[in-house]
Amino acid sequence: MKNLNLIPPAFKDRLRLRRVYALLREMIMAIMLYTIFLGITLLIARLVLVNNFTRIVNETTLVTRENRAVEQQIANMNKQISAAQTIQKTVVPWAEFLVAFSKIVPEGVVINSMQLETDANERSTINGKASTREALLDFESKLVETPFIEKVNLPFKNKLDKTNAYFTITLSVRFEKVPLF
Repeated sequence: MKNLNLIPPAFKDRLRLRRVYALLREMIMAIMLYTIFLGITLLIARLVLVNNFTRIVNETTLVTRENRAVEQQIANMNKQISAAQTIQKTVVPWAEFLVAFSKIVPEGVVINSMQLETDANERSTINGKASTREALLDFESKLVETPFIEKVNLPFKNKLDKTNAYFTITLSVRFEKVPLF
């Protein structure tokens, strides 16, 4: 028996394209149905999770309502403590500084003015008069040796006068190193 191929080639191509189109359409429909099924499943899961979350929140808020007053008092007390700590950090021990500083000023040196900066990075200035050059140099060496005073700078021109030497000293003060009473 012989097979006769009576279908023209153009018609064969059309039939083949129609079969490919039908196959693609069925695959796309299957993918769309699968995507719709997954979307519905995720929506249902989301609703279940939201309901469980709402139930748990309602159960736990009953417990936390009783403790809110105590928690509020604790929060207020913590705020007051932190405010007190910041105030304590910014307090400068002026009395202790002046007592310690007065101990290092030698005889013959008179301090006329002091401009002190509380920040250790800022430069403070001391203006005064020394009766002799030796008293001025003694004062400078005591300032250098003092642990709470750093970066002492006495200009050379202030060291030239033998008597009645007016001076301006720039320095940095570390108030946290000032000895307490």
